[in-house]
Amino acid sequence: MTPEYRKRAFLALLTAAVGGGLIAYGWGRRSSEDTSAPASSLSPRSLTSYVAQQAEDEGAGLYGMEPLKAQDGALSWDLFAAVQNTTQEEPSSAGAFPNAFRMILKPMFTESIKHYDGKKVKIMGYMFPLEDGASQRHFLMGPYPPTCVLHYHAPNNQVIEVTSDTPIPLMWEPILVEGTLMLLPDDPKNSFYRLEKTRFIKEYPFKAN
Repeated sequence: MTPEYRKRAFLALLTAAVGGGLIAYGWGRRSSEDTSAPASSLSPRSLTSYVAQQAEDEGAGLYGMEPLKAQDGALSWDLFAAVQNTTQEEPSSAGAFPNAFRMILKPMFTESIKHYDGKKVKIMGYMFPLEDGASQRHFLMGPYPPTCVLHYHAPNNQVIEVTSDTPIPLMWEPILVEGTLMLLPDDPKNSFYRLEKTRFIKEYPFKAN
């Protein structure tokens, strides 16, 4: 991770902490006077995806960071970023708000990415742990370094759920893995992709200039 990436990651974490507190105040509620801001009613992961997508739409990337460039035969993150989605609201019983709802995302897979469905592929990206401990059998991967300990700040179309029979050491620098890519059209967690039977290949250690 370059010094510039570390700086941007810190700023992103600070922004998320401040913004998250403000959003949490109205999370799960929709104002009867203003229904033009649905972000306050999204789940935590969908909310960060919503915010990240706004930055993407403005041409700034994620917090000004460029996505990781794939190497060594890994699929390009542009392939995943090209996947769009529709949204659907449904009532949610979670939380203390009687009128709460959750946003369901339905991916619209491109023909290009459908070609890899069920096939063994290589992915290069950053790990986001989902388990306790120094090794992970279940984690997320994406083209941006983690900027928050609670959830991975990246659009859903650029997040891959990863499962492995063999624990993979948790690393903060980019890694290269290989596994079977599965497209998920109706995942209840709003995941678009899963990499199964994953094996670790290599890490890309930070090199100072």
